[in-house]
Amino acid sequence: MVDGGSVLSVLEEYQRFLMELDTWFRSIRVKYGARMQCGKGCILCCCGLFDVPLPDALNITAGLQRLSLSTREAVLHHARSLQARLLHEVPELEEPFFLDRISEKRIDRLTDCFDAVRCPFLTVDGDCLIYEFRPAACILEGIPMVDVHDGLFDDWCELNFTGGIDRDLETDLRLDYYEIEATVRRISEDLKERLPSLPRKETTVFIPSIVVAFESFWRDLIKKPLQVER
Repeated sequence: MVDGGSVLSVLEEYQRFLMELDTWFRSIRVKYGARMQCGKGCILCCCGLFDVPLPDALNITAGLQRLSLSTREAVLHHARSLQARLLHEVPELEEPFFLDRISEKRIDRLTDCFDAVRCPFLTVDGDCLIYEFRPAACILEGIPMVDVHDGLFDDWCELNFTGGIDRDLETDLRLDYYEIEATVRRISEDLKERLPSLPRKETTVFIPSIVVAFESFWRDLIKKPLQVER
């Protein structure tokens, strides 16, 4: 039997973790907004096929639950078209479409093939329908990654910081990405312990796949929507 309260407590912990990341990102926006394009209507980071870990998948489910029926149907229509293309490339995927049978290299190739598709939660006006429940990757997307251990990664949104990265900015952008990854992994394991119906292996999943399997799998996994918002 699933302990719904226990699951929600873990998800609320994850929401607090995401709120910390969001607060940090907002501080960067306040200080360096003149050098950043990120904002309503900019969708460059919202196109592509993204795989997310279990905590983000459950957050997305909570956000999807809160949409009106008509909006949910529109999201589902777009997601089904993307999922059809995905299953054409990877026919061995079985509902609920966890990626445990697919190598990381193959996942990378798939994301390259789908790099121009719009997220099913993106409106024609460039709004995110589940902004308060967006994944961790979406919160941090668009800015240079500066790890406290490995330093600056060279790839970031071409619309931001076009003049390059100076020493002060590099200092402000420093995060422990290994610790972030470890936190997500730990919370994923905590959730798997509390949700015995899940597979015991990898539980990452593509965003369109969550939408397509919402009625048959995700909606009933957690009966009560998550209440904590960012």
